[in-house]
Amino acid sequence: MPMPSNCMARSRTLVAAACLGLAAYGSGDAQSTTGDWNSVIAAAKKEGAVTMYCNPGTEPQLEAAAAAFERTYGIKVTLAYADGATNTQKVLAEEQSGHVQADIYYAGLGPASSLAKAGYAVPLNVPNQANIVVRFDVLQGAAPLFVNVYGILVNPTKLGRVPMPKSWADLLNPGLAGKMVMQDPRVDGGGGTFFVSTYDRFGQSFEQKLAALHPTINGAGGGSAAEEAVARGDYAVLIAGRVHALVA
Repeated sequence: MPMPSNCMARSRTLVAAACLGLAAYGSGDAQSTTGDWNSVIAAAKKEGAVTMYCNPGTEPQLEAAAAAFERTYGIKVTLAYADGATNTQKVLAEEQSGHVQADIYYAGLGPASSLAKAGYAVPLNVPNQANIVVRFDVLQGAAPLFVNVYGILVNPTKLGRVPMPKSWADLLNPGLAGKMVMQDPRVDGGGGTFFVSTYDRFGQSFEQKLAALHPTINGAGGGSAAEEAVARGDYAVLIAGRVHALVA
């Protein structure tokens, strides 16, 4: 599905967000009009180019969307990939220095929320924003782009006598000690999403019990290093693996 794209004057940065069950691009004001979009496109054509800061992991989709945008509007799109934390720092540094390079920003809910709260989200609806599922529209100043579904990725040959984990609570089985891997929970991605979601639902005690089982931290938010490690048999369980990895 083509990704909605956007651009704006370089004095501010448009926030885009991706999160647990969703990904999003900037804007959130339902009162914005098609006229606003046309004005943005007209300004972008004068500049002649759009730069988007984005997370790695969705390169094929973003590149296809950028190509479609270029064909539709005749505006060159540059995609710059880095993790959400790095892109957030770049946005803040550019704004503070007055040398803004990014027109569009997309990352996880955590980094996007930080920028939105700091006033960096420009309210603007693109024409197809009306198609967004309302329940996914969770961040004012940003709009969903796509859905990420996380689950438990298991290599059954490495479980031994340990029962197959079928819920987050099952991950607290002492038999899984030393057999689990996850992405860094301190940054945006599967690990960060898992931590925020389970902390909100189960509380601090769940996180402490899981930490006592010493899951290995492999990967800093993006990429597939942890998934590949489970597939090789280095670990029995990946906490918060992505569904596409399960299918693959």
